[in-house]
Amino acid sequence: MSTKENVKAKDFFDNDIVIGDTVAFMQKGYRTLKTGVVKKITEKMVFIAHKRFNVGGTETKQKHNQVIVKR
Repeated sequence: MSTKENVKAKDFFDNDIVIGDTVAFMQKGYRTLKTGVVKKITEKMVFIAHKRFNVGGTETKQKHNQVIVKR
């Protein structure tokens, strides 16, 4: 089992995800891509900080393969 410090996360295209990466993700319940910055990575989820849009907060969690890292 990995600790939080060395969790290996891969995006939709199998690129590494690291804290601080800018990522594109689909807002839950909508069909448009949004961007944000990875703030935390767990074994199953990526926590993304972003500006407020529609309703809701400024943080979203997605599964690793549900984000695309900007390179």
